[in-house]
Amino acid sequence: MAVTILDIAKASGKSFPTVSRALNNHPKISAKTKKEIRALADRMGYRPSFAGKALKKGCTGILSVIVPDLSDPFYAEFIRCFKAHAGDNGYDVVIYDYEVKPELELQYLEMMLTGCCDGVAAFITCFEHTGNVVEHLWNARIPLVAIGTPDSKQIHYDLVNLEFGKALSQILQEQYRRGKRHLAFVQERMSETTLARVKTHILQRLQDMPLEFKPERDLYCSSANVRSQAEDGYLVGCRIFKENPKVDTILAWHGVQAYGIQRAAVEAGKRIPEDVALIACDRTWVTQYAPFPVYSMDQRLEQLAMEACSIIQTRLQNANWDTPLRRIVTVQNE
Repeated sequence: MAVTILDIAKASGKSFPTVSRALNNHPKISAKTKKEIRALADRMGYRPSFAGKALKKGCTGILSVIVPDLSDPFYAEFIRCFKAHAGDNGYDVVIYDYEVKPELELQYLEMMLTGCCDGVAAFITCFEHTGNVVEHLWNARIPLVAIGTPDSKQIHYDLVNLEFGKALSQILQEQYRRGKRHLAFVQERMSETTLARVKTHILQRLQDMPLEFKPERDLYCSSANVRSQAEDGYLVGCRIFKENPKVDTILAWHGVQAYGIQRAAVEAGKRIPEDVALIACDRTWVTQYAPFPVYSMDQRLEQLAMEACSIIQTRLQNANWDTPLRRIVTVQNE
């Protein structure tokens, strides 16, 4: 059974308020009394109650990060950067991995309403199933920063978004100069609404380029029942080379997918980058040290994490919640 302050008070002969103040370094308690009570508390195995301290201070000292796939080096690197910035501001960080499962994603967002943390940065897939709880978090004044989520005017939330336009256009133009003509895009799993936005975005980027891209034929989404993004990339790559042999440029949403596509390319007798150019929307050690050249885009995770932490700090220090905050991080090429 856990040792309580009342137990220490009985053992020391001191009053409950005196013991409590001594353990919390109250200035009215002498140094001698503090030392004696702390020594006794250590001998008795006393440990402060996290819930009690959080209730007294009105905060937990914890920030949460919700990610879809902790095995992806992109999210692992973001967490490392976020923990560094949070630590500089005196916060610990707790990680939740919803494993690309919508029901688990919703469960973790609902958990944030329990007061388990002071703020949260979340990679939210879409708002079709999370919109209500995101709005509840806003109304409860619990800071939530969505990262890279499609902007929505119907729901209140803070956002750090990525601007891919210039970096993507530069890479695609370079591929055209190298003789590439037919693009396929491998996307992560998403709702129909989000998928429609992605189709529109890609078409906008390609409208001034001669690279051929037809969404109904050249847009591939992740499979539902795969163990990893590498496996997903491999399986999608096999489909592309079998069904769509004219493809000579593949844009993968994740570098780990590109890694799997490389194996499919080798099995199909394709040379990288001579026959097929691979482009990844993120840059991690997977793309940097891949056995074949992979074009990648730097999503500037350090900046992304800093902006997310900054917004949470602003919310915690400012009672003005009139308008959602928006920050943009511009993606860069190698």
